[in-house]
Amino acid sequence: DLTDPPFVHQERKPRVSVHPTRKMFYDLARVAGVRRVECRKKYSELGVRGKRYRLHAAKVLGNLIIEMLAETEEEQDLLRAAIKAATVGRQPTIEDSKLIHDLLTTAAENFRLARNAQERVQLLSLYARDIPYRLMAEYVEGLSERIWNIAKKRAIDSASYTPPNNSKERYNPTKLNFFVSFIASPFILVGLPWGSRRTKDSHGENVELPNMIMRTGTYETIRLYEKYMRDSGRSDLILSNSTTYRIFSRLPAMKSHAKSCIDYFESSASSAILDIDRMLSELETMNLLDHGEVNGFKTSFRQIMEYLNSNFKLHAKMQSYYSDHCLTWGLSDTSNTFLIAPHSHSHQKRCADCKGVDEIIEKVNKTLVEIKDEATGAKKQKLAEFIVEYGYNVKKLYELKAHHARSVFTSLERERIIGSLEENQCFLTADYVQKWLPAFFKESQKMWFGKNGKSWHITHSLCNCTGKLVQHSLIHLLD
Repeated sequence: DLTDPPFVHQERKPRVSVHPTRKMFYDLARVAGVRRVECRKKYSELGVRGKRYRLHAAKVLGNLIIEMLAETEEEQDLLRAAIKAATVGRQPTIEDSKLIHDLLTTAAENFRLARNAQERVQLLSLYARDIPYRLMAEYVEGLSERIWNIAKKRAIDSASYTPPNNSKERYNPTKLNFFVSFIASPFILVGLPWGSRRTKDSHGENVELPNMIMRTGTYETIRLYEKYMRDSGRSDLILSNSTTYRIFSRLPAMKSHAKSCIDYFESSASSAILDIDRMLSELETMNLLDHGEVNGFKTSFRQIMEYLNSNFKLHAKMQSYYSDHCLTWGLSDTSNTFLIAPHSHSHQKRCADCKGVDEIIEKVNKTLVEIKDEATGAKKQKLAEFIVEYGYNVKKLYELKAHHARSVFTSLERERIIGSLEENQCFLTADYVQKWLPAFFKESQKMWFGKNGKSWHITHSLCNCTGKLVQHSLIHLLD
């Protein structure tokens, strides 16, 4: 039985009174400028962003306590060193201070002798996790907080650093063939049913090719290729950026600049992302969410949109062990036996990216519900409206995901039909190019906007003539 269980009302649990000590702690956090210090989850259950926020809150509260116990900056630094030394079981000595002075002096000299900014950041990352910026700035002349924050982030993200490999490589046909096959796939390049373009091959001879259009930009395509090869376990076949950019400079294809005007589902999803951004900004203005949480949620939704328009389409297949990527299972209707396609595999795996999409959507919804339960008056009513609006926008994102699944299925079926064409058989595609065409091409948009012109219908044929595919387009203007 696939129907939903009946709704059972559960009474609201009584509100638990806050312990006086915890209430004083909340007041101290409010004075320090730290919001949302309630421990709703265990530290081990938090994600990377949640753990960083909890660590940041602990540092801010610790600095406030140190400033209350020590008046001058020198005493505060000594107290910090004493607290850090106490964790390893001994107190700092004069020899330790001299050792730190000699160490930072050597670091400042190495910073001055560094050849480029990359080496400077790598050097600072060795000290960024243990030395405060204020102390390091006394030894390193001209050290900015921006460079220090970059070094601290590198120290946190990776314990070791491997310098980039700048060595050149000879022509590798295997790598080149993989890359050319990727960009020639229907996910990246789409052939247009009209027009052609002349180019030259490696021997300098003129070659006539049909017009093509790129669905993604150059940078996005390169990034998709690199991620696709890493996910496939073929990182050794990734080309360098300079080589890929030179290939794209010779690619005779036009770039798509206005997708939202063509794809209604993508346009609706883009509007949904903008609505969610606006909603989160209003919550920050109402002091219901802090700036860090809002920026984190906004970044996550942009990544969701980017994933649905790129990697999801690349990973979708007719048969897959991942349920989100299996088109045979995803496009089947379990309520209708005539619309269920058979498949001889089980879905034992779950895509981490698709799971992350569901998790961030559920996390934002849960946050809105929690804030609504704590709010009163007009804010509670506003949050109720936000929750309803958020549900509509999330539905648009899932509709975009379903649309991409259908489009990939259509492309794969089109390839299969074209590949199985026999002699003198044709594959026809007929549709209206746009709703109305101006009666006179010389009219400007201002003159013909809103008028009923002629419908523009096009039929594209792809025929198998003596083993070669020949295309022909028929355009009709209908009164």
